Amino acid sequence: MLSIRTVVSIFVIAAAPIATQVATAQAATDLVCSQCVSNSDIANEAVGSAKIVDGSIKSADLAANAVKATNINASAVTFNKLSPGIRDQLDGAVASISFTKVSAMEEGGTADVACPEDKLAISASCDCDDSGVGYNVGVLRSCLVVGDGALASCSVDAFWFNPLLEEPLAYVEAVCMGAVSSDGTPLVLTPAGFAAFNANSADAGNEAEQTATWRKEQHDAFEAAKAEQQRERADLNRRIRARYPDYDDRSAFRE
Repeated sequence: MLSIRTVVSIFVIAAAPIATQVATAQAATDLVCSQCVSNSDIANEAVGSAKIVDGSIKSADLAANAVKATNINASAVTFNKLSPGIRDQLDGAVASISFTKVSAMEEGGTADVACPEDKLAISASCDCDDSGVGYNVGVLRSCLVVGDGALASCSVDAFWFNPLLEEPLAYVEAVCMGAVSSDGTPLVLTPAGFAAFNANSADAGNEAEQTATWRKEQHDAFEAAKAEQQRERADLNRRIRARYPDYDDRSAFRE
């Protein structure tokens, strides 16, 4: 029969290896967790902006309508916090519009003006002037915005025509519109309208060529319209002069 001392000794010897195998906590290094942390697991304001890497949150990470206007402080979203794609679009956005007037009064019955290269002709005002002496009274035949400018055409008034006087003076004033982008760069005119030109873009050469071609087409249309107006005006004046070749004193005719 074993003594009490012997039993206690056996228990101690048997328990010793069990005590040496107690598990200790270790951090997992190969854990993959997708959507295992929900909003309810995070305390309010626990994740501050200092804990978020710039550009790490994308549209796909946000639920539809998750961010509302009431969640964004005034002036909290600055330009640099926007995505590169949005910044590129805003860089080309129109920030301000300016208007410039150009005008001319010319002899010969026609007058024309061209807008500056970075501006678009949007309207024209025209008149015919006899200046009170030396010129026939004029009748406005056309007042056009064509291509990159505007033109006026005047014909002599057949009723008041005096063959000893010069053709009426023509006056034209064009209103030209320009635009500046949000980054301060003047926008250029393209076939699609005002646009920002990026000389460093991959397609810059093609864009510049297309714009130059379009600008030439606009100027050619302006020159063609001017030549047509001059031709029509000259033809009308020729017919008037043929009708009254030597008639200086029109008083009898007026009576």
